[in-house]
Formats: sequence, C-alpha cells, structure tokens
Amino acid sequence: RLHQSEDVYRGEALVKAAKSANGAAFRAALRAAARRPITGGTDKLREASSPLGLATAHLTRWFDDKELRSPSGEVDKLTQLLYDEESSVNEALKVLKEHSTLEAWLMERYKDETDAPALALVCGLASEHCEGAFADQCRTQAPILKRYAKCIRPLNTSVACKPLIGEIVASRPSVLEEADDPPRNPPAPGARVASNEDIKRDRAVFLLRR
Repeated sequence: RLHQSEDVYRGEALVKAAKSANGAAFRAALRAAARRPITGGTDKLREASSPLGLATAHLTRWFDDKELRSPSGEVDKLTQLLYDEESSVNEALKVLKEHSTLEAWLMERYKDETDAPALALVCGLASEHCEGAFADQCRTQAPILKRYAKCIRPLNTSVACKPLIGEIVASRPSVLEEADDPPRNPPAPGARVASNEDIKRDRAVFLLRR
C-alpha cells in the first residue's frame, strides 16, 4: 500500500519535471523513468510517466511556450532550441522518433497551428525525421510555407495561411464557426453565399496586400 502511494507520488513528480522549462530536471526524470518504471497508480499516470510520456510532455511544453514566439507568429527561438543538439527539446524529439510517434505528434500539432512560420517548422521537422504520407506532403508544402512566411514578415502581424495555401490535415473546427448567427440580410434568391472559408481567405489576401 505504502509502495503504491510512493509510486504515485514519484510518477507525478516525474511528470511535473517533464512539464517544466528545466532541461536538467527533464533529463533526470527521463533517466529515472527508464531505470525504474512506475508500476502503481492509474494507466494514465503510468503512460504519462513513461519515457515516451515524459518526452511528449516536454516537447509540447516548449511548442506551447508563448515566450518563444513573436506577436506576429515568428518561431525563431523555438527553431533554435529544436535544432540545438544539446537542448532538452532536441532530446525529447529524439525519444518520440525512437518510439515512432513523432509523425503522429507533428500531425496533431499541424492541426493546431495557424501561422506560416510555425507550420513551416512542423513541416520541416516531419520532412527531416519522418517517413509516412504526412511527411511526404510536408516535403511539398514546407518550401511554400517558408516563402509565405518570408512574404508576410514585413506585415508584422499574425496571418492565418491555411485558407490561402490549403491544408494537409483538416484543422479542428473553431467554436465560432459552429455558432454562426443567421445573416441579417437574407441573400437574394440564387445569390452565392460566402462560406467561412471564403471570408477567411479574403481576409488573408487583404492582409497580404496591405
């Protein structure tokens, strides 16, 4: 009983370390999990405190870090970290790659990102480290995303790029789109009604031309 609760406590501590910005704490947690896996607690805790669970949490933590992104969606600091062989983020990336879950993780990330610089980074990582169908499509889209990111840099504002260049994986539906108000002036019979996608695309084009 005591061993069980100690195990739970240890598992939670490992997860907490992986979610922190402290690279040394993450590495220590990774070693501890490999040396003595958590056997107590729930399935969820055992999964979260496994080396793969810890690496996934650490990688997600850095991708979610607002400090590493500029207001206009640039991800230079995050890119630097990911490509630094000495960084804990790079180590987390390698763990996902070893467990063959990196492509699935990047695919989920692709759904969440809207800015060209972040999407270019996701596609670049998939192109470089993965072999599946998603990675193949990323190899085609990455150069387009990089060019797009370069074009919008002078605007110094965040521009959603999927409406313009299309998406490899469908994005998550936004809450706003599901709760649209009925149009105030009903369209004339036979008139073409602009869809949400059209409106988004027009806005992106407008921002690009500004």
